[in-house]
Amino acid sequence: MADAQFIAALSLIVSLVFLLVIWGWFSGYRADNLRDQLFTLRDEMFLYAFDQGMADTAAHENLRLLMNGLIRYAHRVSLGRLVLLDVSQRVFKIKPSAPALYVEWAKAVAALPDDEAQRMRGFHEAAMLLIIKHMISGSPLLWLASGVVVFHDVIFKSTRAFIDGIVSAVRRRLPSLDLLEADALRIM
Repeated sequence: MADAQFIAALSLIVSLVFLLVIWGWFSGYRADNLRDQLFTLRDEMFLYAFDQGMADTAAHENLRLLMNGLIRYAHRVSLGRLVLLDVSQRVFKIKPSAPALYVEWAKAVAALPDDEAQRMRGFHEAAMLLIIKHMISGSPLLWLASGVVVFHDVIFKSTRAFIDGIVSAVRRRLPSLDLLEADALRIM
């Protein structure tokens, strides 16, 4: 009996080490994939700005700088980091202010015509959605939460509502992504 328990324990330990090694390799891939998607989005934004003749505007330049910060910060994006930033903000009673670059970008976007402003906001929202997807895909805790939402939505809603439900459920429960964005801008 003792030999069987020893073999079972040893095989469990070897399996856990193997999973940790795979997780380490996979996390590097995930960070590179996030960077690649952000690069693609930034390139799409540049082409749009160039086509519209707004490549030299503050709205485009500041959003490009924000995206560059997120690209450099991609290896640090995680649910744990977001929760830690949120908890430290609450514990130490820190009232975060929006980074100056973000405030300048928001003002510059507000000065644009409606269709261009909406498109620039869309690029920013797409970047934040990529960050949320990255956090969901890297957190077993959010996998379980998403599984509950998936089960509910598959049973009770259409496919579009299913996808929107996952994103909105995660957005409601996560602290503001402004914390990650502000932290990314600090390393610039």
